[in-house]
Amino acid sequence: MLLRSTVLAWLLLFGMTGGVLVDAQAEPKTNNPGADGRAAFAAGDYAVAGPLLAEAALGGDAAAHRFMGEIYSAGQHVARDECAALVWYDHAARMGDGPAMRRMARAYRMGWGVKRDERMAKLWAGFADEASTAALLADPFAQSPDPIDKPSYMAQSVLDLIGDAGEPGILPAAEIYLVPPFLWNDPDIASGLLKRSLAPCDARAPDAPRAQPEDRVAAALMKGLVLKAVDNVAHAALLFSDAILFGGAVPPNSCVAGLWMERAARYGDPNAAYRLSHLLITAYGFREDTAIALFWAEVARLIPASIKDSADWIDFLRMELEIQVQLNVPGDEGVRKCQELQESMNKLARDSQVRRAIRANHYIIWRGVDGVYTEYQSARAYSSNRFNCDRSPPRGLSPLHR
Repeated sequence: MLLRSTVLAWLLLFGMTGGVLVDAQAEPKTNNPGADGRAAFAAGDYAVAGPLLAEAALGGDAAAHRFMGEIYSAGQHVARDECAALVWYDHAARMGDGPAMRRMARAYRMGWGVKRDERMAKLWAGFADEASTAALLADPFAQSPDPIDKPSYMAQSVLDLIGDAGEPGILPAAEIYLVPPFLWNDPDIASGLLKRSLAPCDARAPDAPRAQPEDRVAAALMKGLVLKAVDNVAHAALLFSDAILFGGAVPPNSCVAGLWMERAARYGDPNAAYRLSHLLITAYGFREDTAIALFWAEVARLIPASIKDSADWIDFLRMELEIQVQLNVPGDEGVRKCQELQESMNKLARDSQVRRAIRANHYIIWRGVDGVYTEYQSARAYSSNRFNCDRSPPRGLSPLHR
């Protein structure tokens, strides 16, 4: 039953957006940004490859997703970050890219960005085998840490059904944990993260020295929150998200913050659900998605002692959704589709199991100060994809700044 509800929710929320809610893809900067981006990548020109691959990836190019992951994984033009790379690999793998499936298997073996889980590693490795994908060079599997004893990502019976179906696209987005590297400098935190089956995102030894932030207050706040956030304590995850969203110990990043805020929302924090709906409608850290924004607004309204103006916010989102749908499907058919979608979001919001399973599609593009995001923003694709990591939303959305 869980599999059925998860799959239906996933197909409803993300399969439908491709045909109804997303604007037509803007004309690319080149005739083939994916091919041009891969050529630039092969030539080692990552400053050129980055914006082209990002444009192609957000246009649905599975291989471009993987190459964005490769840039992060290899630390080309950006600090090495296996967890950020995993965000892109996860997209590519669920879209059927064999090499990305191998990298997902490795991440679950090593604990890079996800909790170590031998079952998930074998599942992704099996998908890669079916796709006739060669093994990774310098494969670290033989030296990998022990997997976690009691994985909670999904029941084994669900994984067996997904494996038998041979459809990686059925899997929800991975439960990715992006932990800032400086937190590994604290021996107690490092020990706690290792016990929770996570490994450093920079793929260095846990006890390797890392740069410490100058803002000691913000760093202390994150140190006090990180283990609880990893344990899915909802309010701790929300505050941890705020520390990333508005910067201090780390540069502000709406995309990384969005991962933690979504986790807080799924584990019951009404403020997180309410604010997540704002991020989704304003494209802070996510691609703009009015349907999922409405879903999270409905979730916030259903939680006791929730946000006072959630009903007004839902009315606005319903009106916005109606406009978007009718622009694509005019007339009575558009009205009917909009009503069905609104009713579906309300129904899904009432299913706590579905709330746990649903994950929005995340993207991470490095900041404009590194030269890539600035160029990407100038692409015509930006106007249709509506997506931004490089800015912080109004501070009024944060309980830390009220």
